[in-house]
Amino acid sequence: MNEIVPSALLPRNDGILEDIALHYDYSEIANDTVLEFAKNYFKIGLAMERLANALVDIYPNSLSIKEALGLIDKGSLSEHIFDINSALNGGVNFHTKAQKVLKYEVGKTRVIASYKSFIKYLARDKNHILGFVTPQNKSANFCELDYEFLLLLDGKNTKSEIAKKLVEKCQKQGIALNENKDGKIISYKTVAEQQAYFNKAVDIFAKGLEDYFMFEEF
Repeated sequence: MNEIVPSALLPRNDGILEDIALHYDYSEIANDTVLEFAKNYFKIGLAMERLANALVDIYPNSLSIKEALGLIDKGSLSEHIFDINSALNGGVNFHTKAQKVLKYEVGKTRVIASYKSFIKYLARDKNHILGFVTPQNKSANFCELDYEFLLLLDGKNTKSEIAKKLVEKCQKQGIALNENKDGKIISYKTVAEQQAYFNKAVDIFAKGLEDYFMFEEF
């Protein structure tokens, strides 16, 4: 369940408003088509147009409450948020600080360090029952190999080094690497096959973590 802060409880102190942010959440349907539709939809002279377009343009990053209030000509912030939520799938969420999408870069970004101990704990959960909540308040539940990804994305390993380490793990432990393509199960057994698979998988996995705001600068 997404955490929503009631608008009636929003602090009115400008200094505090700088620390609260609005983020448009497309609920996993965020793509160029959706964003283009949103931009066109909000150009029909509605009162929410300025705020809605600002949220779409800054996506996937956030807009501060103070900035949002400056985009309202008439009506209230809560009214505009209600209208935006009603217009498109997804919703405007509140965050305690601005959300900024960071890409994985060696020496610059890493998976948020405060998650490390919990990720290690989850990696030992063979039943994969437990999961964690991302900074965007999304639930995440991974398999053992995925948790290996998370731990290796520590800002020290390049993507190619991560792929190589995962191949070594599969080869050493005899882990079966299978993929379902068009209803057909394909097995990757050789080092070359697994290397190619993980090179692609690391990019896809890192992109997913970017969308979940799971990286921090250090």
